[in-house]
Amino acid sequence: MFFKSSYVFYSTIRRPAKIYRMLSDGTNRNIIVPNELGTPYHLTCDYSTKRLYWTDGALSRIQYSDYNGRNIQSLRGRSISHPFGIAIYGCKNKYKSIIKKTFYLLARLYFTDATLESVFESSKTYR
Repeated sequence: MFFKSSYVFYSTIRRPAKIYRMLSDGTNRNIIVPNELGTPYHLTCDYSTKRLYWTDGALSRIQYSDYNGRNIQSLRGRSISHPFGIAIYGCKNKYKSIIKKTFYLLARLYFTDATLESVFESSKTYR
């Protein structure tokens, strides 16, 4: 659920699988990703970039789009077998350290692979 705009995102995995968005009161339900999905089990929001990420175990990929389902991209750079759980941790914020140096805390993407039985960490775009 994305609290600032009160969106709820969810998926169905029965063929054909779809990803939906609706308001938190259950109104205004829309299909935002209508096709080219296998089993989009887990979804997560990146609040700082307003992107929706999902794992697709059947197609062995992790993808993301904007909150309207546009600009769909597949993450590249890592061999993925069966991605399952997914989370974004951290945020892109500017901080001042004790010694007055500026640094940025960048959000990271974490996901599990059911076949490899492992947790992986990556940038949010694998670039």
